[in-house]
Amino acid sequence: MKKFTPLPDRYTEPAKQAGKVIRLEYKKGDFTKHCFVYLPYGYDENKKYNVLYTLHGGEGNLEAYLGNETEPSPIKHCFDNMIENGDIEPIIVVSPTYYDQVSFAGQVAKAADAVFAFNKEIRENLIPAVEGTFSTYAESTDEEEIVKTRKHRAFSGFSMGSLATWYTYINNLDEFFYFMPFSGDCWVNGARDKNIEGNAEAAAIILNEIPEKFGYSSKDFFIHAVTGDKDIAYGPMCNLIDALQKNAPAFVFTDEGENEGNIRWQVQEEAYHSYEYAPLYFYNVLPGFWK
Repeated sequence: MKKFTPLPDRYTEPAKQAGKVIRLEYKKGDFTKHCFVYLPYGYDENKKYNVLYTLHGGEGNLEAYLGNETEPSPIKHCFDNMIENGDIEPIIVVSPTYYDQVSFAGQVAKAADAVFAFNKEIRENLIPAVEGTFSTYAESTDEEEIVKTRKHRAFSGFSMGSLATWYTYINNLDEFFYFMPFSGDCWVNGARDKNIEGNAEAAAIILNEIPEKFGYSSKDFFIHAVTGDKDIAYGPMCNLIDALQKNAPAFVFTDEGENEGNIRWQVQEEAYHSYEYAPLYFYNVLPGFWK
């Protein structure tokens, strides 16, 4: 396993070429929700951009990654600096929430159900709203076009957002190619039956079935999973990774990029369960996407 490349100094401080954070409202049935969208410096509606969708943890909210329009976060600054310094191409970043009501934010008891149901919202509401508003590789928001452009879309999340990332792989693999689960494993009871007690081996078997279910091969997705060795999710993630290595032949482990395999696993020393490490993780993961 390769070690993380240290985050350069000042990458979490404002960049000279700063992108914008915009609030975007969208409909989910009769309910109006919103997400925050990062547009890179020099955003041009005549150009096409890859899109990263990233979800907060159970006690977080939709400002966890980007901040908001007037108070940008260190993670937003990291995206700016990565683009300014040529680490990644300009991308659009979307920070939504799986909670339907602001008052639900922070109520972990509701997070599992909200995360489990979020894949439908991703498909029916979130992607059409974002990619019908901003310039991406999707020429329209028709399902066929969203599926056609899946390689230009990535999904990531922290903690419960990481759980949502595994669920997005399970339910929305036809819409996403890249996945970055960090600090959270896959709960099998959310994958098949919420009343089944989950375990890593059963989750690995389910995850292994997904590419064939969607008509894809082992070359049609790439996962880069990360956590810290002091993180509360370290043990569960290690169990899942071990189970995937033993029980999931569809997963080909690599220390390199997607040309050498379809899943990469990294652990940061002395890192805890915190958004504090998100800039480091994004800095190490995103350059391997969209190669």
